Amino acid sequence: MKHFFILSVVLCVAHVAQAQFRAGISLGFNNTVLGQFDDPETDVRFKPKQQVTIGLDAEWVFRGKLKPVYFSVGSGLSYLKNGYQDGTYYTFITGEQRPVISNYETRYLKVPLIFRLNIQPQPLEENFSFFVGAGISNHILLDASLYELTVEETFGFGINTYEDNRNIKNYGEKSYLFSTIEAGIILNRAKVTFRYKKSLQDMYFSGLNDNWNVPAEFSIYKSVYNNSGKLTERHIELSLTYFIFK
Repeated sequence: MKHFFILSVVLCVAHVAQAQFRAGISLGFNNTVLGQFDDPETDVRFKPKQQVTIGLDAEWVFRGKLKPVYFSVGSGLSYLKNGYQDGTYYTFITGEQRPVISNYETRYLKVPLIFRLNIQPQPLEENFSFFVGAGISNHILLDASLYELTVEETFGFGINTYEDNRNIKNYGEKSYLFSTIEAGIILNRAKVTFRYKKSLQDMYFSGLNDNWNVPAEFSIYKSVYNNSGKLTERHIELSLTYFIFK
């Protein structure tokens, strides 16, 4: 799949000279959900996390003779910090409560490749159009961390506390591919995009299997993964782009 991504970029670059180019800055809102979605019987997910994403948006527009309909290829570069903050309280038989925490954070550099179909409601008015698109996005992992704290009540023997906090970047992949579909409108120099993404790879950091001080039966992160054997990440984004070059 990564070879397909690289090949697609090369093919698009080969046609850049024939296309109209527009580019600008983009600011968006991202809602990330990490969990297991494939089987309703084992559907478990972490609490969603909302973050701001910012970057550069570029697009090559190919206009043919059929003015109301034209194609374009979009790419760019953007930064996203996401993850989840999950936890609860464990109540002992004595009534005392202790926190159970699982905080997961990742930072990505996103490089999308999107093929769009654009429609002008008014053929002679090029400053207003609708579009739909689909493609892939390569999320390059810049950093990742996980913190977990949990307790075990050993009746008659006291309390065991398990805790670990570390950078886990080296326990995962260097990058992750996401399928992407989107829709939006363009008005003059402004573009509004609604986007849905789903990871194409297992998002679990498998290197933690033998390198985590919280046992699997008490780890929130591991328990969701062990429930299905896979972690999937889904993104919903709403972004606004202002084209500086058009």
